[in-house]
Amino acid sequence: MTQESGTQETLGAARETQLLAEVDAPDETLRAQAAVALAQGGSAHALEACLRTISDAPEPTHAYSTPAGWALVSMGRSALPGVIDCLVSENPRRRLSAEFVLMQITKRQFGFDGHEWEPPGYEAWARWWQAIGYRHDAPPAERNAARDRARQASAALPASA
Repeated sequence: MTQESGTQETLGAARETQLLAEVDAPDETLRAQAAVALAQGGSAHALEACLRTISDAPEPTHAYSTPAGWALVSMGRSALPGVIDCLVSENPRRRLSAEFVLMQITKRQFGFDGHEWEPPGYEAWARWWQAIGYRHDAPPAERNAARDRARQASAALPASA
């Protein structure tokens, strides 16, 4: 079920099996589409599939924006632990996508609806983000430390945030 739409398709077992196989396809667009379909269908495997394809099939002008990334944003807080783990990937595109997804999920926790902020949401989120100090292009030791700060900070998000 997506957090924003509140709708959910139901996948049959055969369709889910097909989509799970497509998540391993050589074509990254097919992988991304399969992961998103699993998410839209409410599959128990959706989170794992979206994390695996987080950097696949980026928008041509925004390398950080991907179909699976947006599906993870729709999953909200439940996706945070896996997204945070992606922050230290060896793959720079994967790290960039994870950074974007983390920003989008947490912005929504602080009152951003995708278009506008509820006051004083932006200021609170900006302080939260700056305290983490994550940069996808930082050296590995700095990324690891920022990942640990992100884990702590996300676990401490208030239930209402």
